[in-house]
Amino acid sequence: MIKYSHLPEFLAEMEKCGKCGDCALAVEISTAKKHINKPCVVKNVLGFEAYDARGRILILKRLLDGTLPFDQDVGEWVYTCLLCGNCQTTCLAIENGIDLPAMMEALRKDLVESGFSLPKHEEIIKNMFEYNNPYGELHKERFNFIISENFPPKADVVVFFGCTAAYRQKDIATATYKILKKANVDFTVLNDEKCCGSVLFRLGYDE
Repeated sequence: MIKYSHLPEFLAEMEKCGKCGDCALAVEISTAKKHINKPCVVKNVLGFEAYDARGRILILKRLLDGTLPFDQDVGEWVYTCLLCGNCQTTCLAIENGIDLPAMMEALRKDLVESGFSLPKHEEIIKNMFEYNNPYGELHKERFNFIISENFPPKADVVVFFGCTAAYRQKDIATATYKILKKANVDFTVLNDEKCCGSVLFRLGYDE
């Protein structure tokens, strides 16, 4: 059973949603001088309103009032939000837009604290403790893209490349390295750089 401890804090903000649908359907919002093309990429791909901000807020409210019971399908749905904030940028309901990403993160905290987790998330956690990255890649291969460089122990700038750049988008890491070298920036890296842990926060683990 899920205990909702964090999500209820956003109930008043949920009530401010005018259900206009701009968060999913807007092409242009002239009154705000925002040029937008259907901002929710998840809704664009999956098609159903359950994946845009308007639909998500309705579902969140039904979870809180008990008319929608929590099950495995709902658990999977919770993690389909990318937390990108495009919907909030589009939203005109309140000054800074309704903060759906914060709501989804609050719900994820509630799930974790209630003992719910998805198998793929358990694998990510296991990888982070065993390999120091969520991908399960060998830690010794983290800096393979700059393996020949001997970095000084101290420098004006310390570069944190991160897991994704080091293991999945090495072209970005390599380009960053080359730009810094070309610009004669005095930089170094952490010899034992490990995951920053951001992925765990996004999953709902805040400890």
